[in-house]
Amino acid sequence: QWTMNYRFGAGNPDPTGAYSVTLRLTDNVGNQLPALYVGRINVDGRGPSATVTQTTATPGELTTDITTAVNVAGTLTETGAAGIDSAEVAFVALDQMATYTDTVLLLPMDDRPGEANWTDRSAKQNAVTCTQYPEVLPGRIGQGISQFGELTVADAPHLNFSQNQSFSVQGWVKLTPNSLGNFSSATLLTKAQGTTGYYLMVSTTGKSWQYTWFAGGAFLNGPTMTGDSQWHHLVAVVDRGAGTMSLYADGALVKSAPFTGAASNNLPITLAQSNGSSTYDQIAIFNHALTPVEVLTLYRSADVNWQPATLAQRGNGVASTTWSRPAPTAEGIYQIDLRSRDMLGNEVLNSNAWRGLIDTVAPRVTLTGQATGQSYLDTATNRTRYELTYICRAADFLLDESSFDCAGNAQQPPRRDFNTDPVLQARFPDLALLSTLVNTYTVWAENTTPTGSLTACDAYGHCTTANASAGSASTGSATVVEAAAVNALQTTILAPTTDSVINSGGAIQVSVAARSDQPLKEVVILLDGTSVNTISFAQRDGIKTTVQTASVTVADAAVHSLRARTTDWSGAQSESI
Repeated sequence: QWTMNYRFGAGNPDPTGAYSVTLRLTDNVGNQLPALYVGRINVDGRGPSATVTQTTATPGELTTDITTAVNVAGTLTETGAAGIDSAEVAFVALDQMATYTDTVLLLPMDDRPGEANWTDRSAKQNAVTCTQYPEVLPGRIGQGISQFGELTVADAPHLNFSQNQSFSVQGWVKLTPNSLGNFSSATLLTKAQGTTGYYLMVSTTGKSWQYTWFAGGAFLNGPTMTGDSQWHHLVAVVDRGAGTMSLYADGALVKSAPFTGAASNNLPITLAQSNGSSTYDQIAIFNHALTPVEVLTLYRSADVNWQPATLAQRGNGVASTTWSRPAPTAEGIYQIDLRSRDMLGNEVLNSNAWRGLIDTVAPRVTLTGQATGQSYLDTATNRTRYELTYICRAADFLLDESSFDCAGNAQQPPRRDFNTDPVLQARFPDLALLSTLVNTYTVWAENTTPTGSLTACDAYGHCTTANASAGSASTGSATVVEAAAVNALQTTILAPTTDSVINSGGAIQVSVAARSDQPLKEVVILLDGTSVNTISFAQRDGIKTTVQTASVTVADAAVHSLRARTTDWSGAQSESI
C-alpha cells in the first residue's frame, strides 16, 4: 500500500477541473511498467465568488453613497460542486486600505497545520515548502506561526534586487520576555550570505530587543525595546530614488541611512528561524519602495474587522445564494471586502467590491459657556452685567457650514478646519473636507448661567443640537465661574469682544466699563501694549461708575491685543482681563 501528496505546479494557482489519474511503476534497476489508468477525479480548489449588488434602500447595483441605516446585499456563486459554506464582510476605512498588488511574495500564514507546501498569495505563486513544521498559533491577521518551524522559498529572479531596483520587506512579530531563550536572534526572513542578499530580524542587546535590517552588506539597527507579548509591525525599505535604506516599526519611521548596494544572491529565502517563543505573521516582499503613507496603511490594515454575513442558503450542493449585512454606523471613505468559503474550505477574497462614502453619523456638537469673572454696573438699568465666553464647536467628516447655527456668527465667522489625515491627503491631494467649525465669542448677561443652543448638520442632512444648559458632553456643557465682587476696582472692555474679527485699516469703537468705590481718575486704552487713547475724569466730579466709548485706529491685518487700564484718585489700578 502506498500514498503520496501530489503538488500541482506553482504556475497553476487554481487547479480546479477534471483530471485523469495514471500510475507508472519503476523498480530499482529501471524496469518500468506501462502507465496504468487509475480513474478520473474532479479537483475543486476554487471558492465561491462574491459580489455587492444592492442595499435594501436602493435596489440594483450599489453605486451610490450610503447615508442611511441600510443592509448591504449581494450574491455568492459556487463553480464547483462542494456548495457554499459562509461569507464575511469587512467595511474597510480609507486608512486601512492596504494594497498587496506589487508583492512578489505574500505569506498570510493561514495554511492548515501539517501542510508540507504553504500558500504564496502573490502573483508570482512561489513554491513555499515546510522543512520543519511550525506551530500554528493565533496571528495578527488570521493565524500565524511560531519560529520553532522553518519555511523555505526557492530562489527566483524576482526575489533578487540589483542596484537599480527598489524593494520592501514587511512582517508582523510578537515577542515575549523569553522569546529568544539562549539564542541571540529571531529571523523573520533571510536571503543573506556574507555581504550579499538581505534579511530582517530581531536580535537581543542584553535583555532588550533590537530590529535589524540588512541589505547588500549594510546594516540598519532600530531602537531597543523589551519583549512585551504584543504584535509589532516591521517594514524595511530600499528606495533607489532616494538612495536610502529605511526601517519602520508600527507604522512610523525609526531610522534611515544612505544605501546604494545590490541585494541579490542565489540562495533560497528562509523564514521563521530561531528557537525561542516568538510568533510571525503576514510576511511579504514588495517590488517597490513603500512610501510612509503605504507603511502606515499596512500597519492599520491589521485592524480590519471581518463580520459574518447572513446567507439565504448554505450547505452541500448550494451553488448560488444571496448574502446581506447591515452597513456600519460610521463616516468616511470605505471599501467593502468580501471573503467567501465553500464546504471544502476553499476561500476567495474579493477586495474592493465597492468603494464610496459611508456617512450615517450626525455631527458631534458642543456648546460651552464660562463666566470670565468680569462684570460692570449697567448705569442705564442699575443692574450688574457679567461677561461670559462661549465656544461653539462642531466636528464631522463632511460638515455643512451653512447649517452651523451659532450665536457667535453674528460677531464673526467661525474658524474652519479641514481633514488633515495623511492617508486621505496622499490618496486625494485635491480633496478638501471641512471637518471642524469653531466659534469663540463673548457676551454680557445679567447672570453667570450659560444659555442658548447650537445646531450643526453634515452634507447629508444629519443634524445635532446642543444646549449649553444641559451640562453633558453629548448635548453641550456649561461651566460657571463666579464674577468678581462688584464694589472692587474693575475695568472691562465691552466691545469688541474676545476673538472678534474686524476690518483693518480703519477706526474701531472700543467700549469700556469701569467701576470703583473711589472716584475714577482715568481709563487708558492699550493696543498691543501701547497707549492709544486716554479718558480722564475730574476728582471733583466724583464719578465712580462709567461706560465710555473711544475710537482706536488699527493699521494692519493681524492678531492684536486690546486692553484697558483704570486708575482711581486713591492711586489704585485695574486692568481688563
